[in-house]
Amino acid sequence: MSPGDLILRLDLIAGLTARAIAVFGNLYGAARYDGLVGIGVGITGLRGSVWGANATSGILLTPHLTCTQDYRRGVYPKADELSTEADARRQASTLVLPLIKQITSNFYDPFHL
Repeated sequence: MSPGDLILRLDLIAGLTARAIAVFGNLYGAARYDGLVGIGVGITGLRGSVWGANATSGILLTPHLTCTQDYRRGVYPKADELSTEADARRQASTLVLPLIKQITSNFYDPFHL
């Protein structure tokens, strides 16, 4: 790792995606909306970054650089499929786990800690 390298925190990407989905799930629930919801994730500028994750003894950094420049993925669940934390984590996993598995060669899954 060199000074100025971008550290791609996979645990934060997973956690913040799940939290954002949970917020919108609560909003849709409060509004009693029962239609389809479009949810997407876009991460750009990945090439050359170093991936990291929160490990029990601090931050785990690896020398593996990502091989893709941009990542985009979307899903269209029904609003009632976002009503619980488990639902939000499941949808977040669908959105970001393919990127995490590609970057880490299936080494790290922040949704099964």
